[in-house]
Amino acid sequence: MTLLVPYIVYGEVTYDGSAQSGVTVAVDAAETTTDENGKYQLNIQTVATDGQSVTVTATYSGDSAQDSFTLDVSDLFKELDLSITASIPPVSVSGFSIYGIKPLHVYGSKKMYINKV
Repeated sequence: MTLLVPYIVYGEVTYDGSAQSGVTVAVDAAETTTDENGKYQLNIQTVATDGQSVTVTATYSGDSAQDSFTLDVSDLFKELDLSITASIPPVSVSGFSIYGIKPLHVYGSKKMYINKV
């Protein structure tokens, strides 16, 4: 399963809508990480053949996204942008009481912060 010439898959990976560095992008055993602008470039010459359905997977912080295309060697490049949406595990809180004079505010985005005011 080897192409005679390099075949480059490239693009940008976003995480919750923003370009993200350090994302692992892989096609089978071929793998790379995104740069500081969320860009990646991956040579899949040794892991794919002409006419094969190729799945590109981006993984970051336990979340992932993938997309597929059919490899056509008449083009030596394929642009493929991937968008990862963060999964937020459900939070369940029960069985406790909060006592005090001042109110307690809970706020956050993706993480929960408690701030006593």
